[in-house]
Amino acid sequence: MALRNFLTSPDLFGPQSIEDMYPAIKGISAMIQLMSAAPFMFLPVLVGISAAKRFGANQFLGAAIGMIMTTPDLGGKEAFWDIFRLPCYTNKLCFTSYSSSCGCLVVGNFRKILPQKIAICS
Repeated sequence: MALRNFLTSPDLFGPQSIEDMYPAIKGISAMIQLMSAAPFMFLPVLVGISAAKRFGANQFLGAAIGMIMTTPDLGGKEAFWDIFRLPCYTNKLCFTSYSSSCGCLVVGNFRKILPQKIAICS
């Protein structure tokens, strides 16, 4: 990320940025940005796996919750979902690790509580 800042910042090595002075490196600059941002895009998946392990949930389900959190629709045009007349705001959930770990906490608690409730009912 820092290397891209050197390539795109004006007035650092001249009146224009290096990318503007040498247009042939625009592709390399975009590739550097892609490679530096990729680990942060998959961070909710890794957090979901480790949170699921920590809270006693299935790790594959934690990875799935983390993958859901990387969906760009969570930061899209629609600001909230109407779930049972309760607004669930989605505009700040995309690529967050907090919501992934909270989802794994809920799934882990369901996994601990649900067998006890089912055993009582039968």
